[in-house]
Amino acid sequence: MLIFAHNIAFNNGAWGALSDVGISAENVKAGEPLTVTVDVLNSAGNEFCGNPHLTAVQSGYTWFGEAPSFNSEIGTFSSWTQDDTKCNRWTTRIPGEVASLVYSDGEDKEIVDPRLKAFCESASCNFDEYKFKITVFTGKVGFNKVVGTALPFSVAPGSPKGSETQLLTTMMEVSSNQTDCVEVQARDEYGNTLLYGGSANQITFHVDDEEYIAPGLPNTPLDTVGLPKNKINVKDLHNGNYRICSTYGPAGVHFLSMHLSGEEIKSSPLSVVVTPSAAAGANTVATGDGIDRIDEMDGAENIFYVAPKDSRGNLLTASLLDVSMLSVSITYSGDGFNERNKGVGVDTKVELETDGRFKVCYIISGKLKRDSDYKMVSISVSINGEPIQAQLENEDSTTPLVSLGVMQGSRIINYEMSTGLVITLYLECSFLIGLTCFFIGLVKYWENENAIKFSQRKFLYIMLGGILFIYLSFLLLIVDYSDAVCGAENFLFHIGIWTTLLPLVAKTYRTNKIANNRGLKRVKITDKMLLQWTGAAMFVVILLLILQIAFYPAKAAEMTGSPRYLENGVAVTYVVTQCTAGLSPVSGLLFAGELGVIVYLAVLAHFTRRVPSAFAEAKYIALSIYNLCLIIAFLAILVGVVQINTDYPELFMSITGFCMILGVGAMQVMIFLPKFIIILRKKEVKLEDILGEDEKKRLPRPSRSNLEMSNHGNSSGGGERRFSGVHRGGSATNVMRSPMNLVSSSLAHGSMASVMEDDIKVGGLHSSPGFGSSSGSSSGDSEVGSLKTELERLRRLEEQLKKDNDRQQKEIDKMKELNKKLQVSSRASLGRSSSFVAQPPANSDWVPMMDDDGKPYYYNSKTDDCTYNVPKKW
Repeated sequence: MLIFAHNIAFNNGAWGALSDVGISAENVKAGEPLTVTVDVLNSAGNEFCGNPHLTAVQSGYTWFGEAPSFNSEIGTFSSWTQDDTKCNRWTTRIPGEVASLVYSDGEDKEIVDPRLKAFCESASCNFDEYKFKITVFTGKVGFNKVVGTALPFSVAPGSPKGSETQLLTTMMEVSSNQTDCVEVQARDEYGNTLLYGGSANQITFHVDDEEYIAPGLPNTPLDTVGLPKNKINVKDLHNGNYRICSTYGPAGVHFLSMHLSGEEIKSSPLSVVVTPSAAAGANTVATGDGIDRIDEMDGAENIFYVAPKDSRGNLLTASLLDVSMLSVSITYSGDGFNERNKGVGVDTKVELETDGRFKVCYIISGKLKRDSDYKMVSISVSINGEPIQAQLENEDSTTPLVSLGVMQGSRIINYEMSTGLVITLYLECSFLIGLTCFFIGLVKYWENENAIKFSQRKFLYIMLGGILFIYLSFLLLIVDYSDAVCGAENFLFHIGIWTTLLPLVAKTYRTNKIANNRGLKRVKITDKMLLQWTGAAMFVVILLLILQIAFYPAKAAEMTGSPRYLENGVAVTYVVTQCTAGLSPVSGLLFAGELGVIVYLAVLAHFTRRVPSAFAEAKYIALSIYNLCLIIAFLAILVGVVQINTDYPELFMSITGFCMILGVGAMQVMIFLPKFIIILRKKEVKLEDILGEDEKKRLPRPSRSNLEMSNHGNSSGGGERRFSGVHRGGSATNVMRSPMNLVSSSLAHGSMASVMEDDIKVGGLHSSPGFGSSSGSSSGDSEVGSLKTELERLRRLEEQLKKDNDRQQKEIDKMKELNKKLQVSSRASLGRSSSFVAQPPANSDWVPMMDDDGKPYYYNSKTDDCTYNVPKKW
């Protein structure tokens, strides 16, 4: 539709004075073109088809600052198009991008810009004057105003455009679970503010880059308390603005992105700072050992922490909190404690940590008297008047922290030996130390007795000193432990072990070498050699102990045992202070060496267990070593497997003391007591007494010509002999069956004497009184005569021994030849005489024999007695 204004005259026109000007509409939307048409007439009123050089000018009021302002040239349009059908008609198109302050909404409803309304409240306004006007001019240079009135029109804003729509607020700060709003001003693509609504459903949101899903819809994100994280509402204000109201649960900085018709709104996203709200008891949780159990140690701090949270589960920061918000009530209610400890109390202290948590510390005064006693408290905590929750250990859900009973789950008790056990162990150690000192005195008092001399008294002294060191080290275990006490105990123990075992090794080693000398070789192992070996070993041990003290000292360490549960459910754990040298190379070498020596000594004891002795020393040494090995294995099992030293310290100390008696004490008694008994019975111990029954049976049988006893000795006070010759006949066969039978007497008087007697230094083959020698072996009494006489005597003895050895070898050779000749004759003689010789029973010690003249006699293999008469008692 064209609207024309007639009778518009052009001044100074080259054509007629009248022309028609028209517009296509009085109201258009921004972006919709407004067509201006001019029918040009000349002065005669006829159509003018020439170029009139027209210019259309848009003018009107626009908003500037805080008031409307008239703009005489909103737009100038000089591009005209001549109509093809009518040559005098020219048209131009005005885009209409700027909206007028007053326009129609398309339903003949006039809309006035709210700013203009507010402006006109204080001044009378004609709203029609605030519409736009279009005026046409002619002329190439300058404007020649067309005669007549300009044509009014209005421009309404276009459709809302997301990229032009303005977010009026770019930042918002709210508390959690608090609703706050911002407004969005809708604008068209030309930036014109819309003064009408209708686009609320075209606005969508993203929160922290995730699409917003309204509550109630599937996949709605929830916070820690199960509520929707966010809630957003859009309200159309019907004036072109939209109010966005949002509620946030999680605290922190969130970014709300807004889109209109798929395009992000200008100034989006909105930065939303969400701070925690007031603390809520339903979401505030207490955690820590202080609400699970009470510390076992007396006077220990029991601590738990309270983390304040608001209604949406957000932790509160320290700046939002104050100690006065938290109310804590802790009262004591332990069974078996309050009755015997009047006035016991609980000291409670509350502190606010920098991370926003409350630290609650309570200390129970008093000390439990019995192991069966336990501590218990009742705890109630509230914040802002609301009870809080407690997250207990091994529980999934929380528990209201109202009169919550907390007891000690276990007790750690520093073990202290009972008075009765201490007294018992002191008495035991005192008895063993006194017994050892008494034994030392007896050895010193009877050191010249053969029972002591033959046992190598130097080694007896060393052994008793080692045993004394072991007892002293055990005595230190009874006193209060410290690093110094542990160092002294460790030093004394190892010194005692080595000084006890090394003499036993020396004695048993020499006994084994001589007693098992099957090759009849000369064996020379003197006391001096053994003492040197023992001293060298002790030097190495002392060096290792010095290294241990310097680099790996023994220390007093606390060891925790396994818990034991009482009837009330409380687990009791003992903390035992014990000495430990730790796992170090030095301690490893020491213990490995001691174990190796014990094993080696056990092997030697096995091989020498049957060595003859008047006081059975080798047998007792073997028994004591076996006993010691069993006790060590028993204690190792108790400590390593059962852990009795930490789980049952009282029982461990009792067993250790008992094993001390069974092990070291029994060794001491078995080795020394038989010697003392022999001395007290005044039983004379001679070198011959070391022979066992088997060795006596293997002695050569006497002949009739040597039935009388010979008491002659050599010039050195020689040994005792019964028969000066070797029996010919049945005994010859026995002699030749084992060469050891020929020298059994020599071994007894020579080699074994070297083992058992301190003063005889040379072992091996000595002259035997059983081969007709006129002199026996020397008793070697080193306490008679001067040193020069003694050396001369030993020289003569050595020469005599060499002669005896040569003579014995010759006799052996003769016996070999004689054995061949006598085998047949001996059997024949026995056969001929069997009819008149009385035969003894099978179990009798008497044996029928024949002398050189063929006359029968009887020989007692047990007593070495001979008789031609039939024994009265077989």
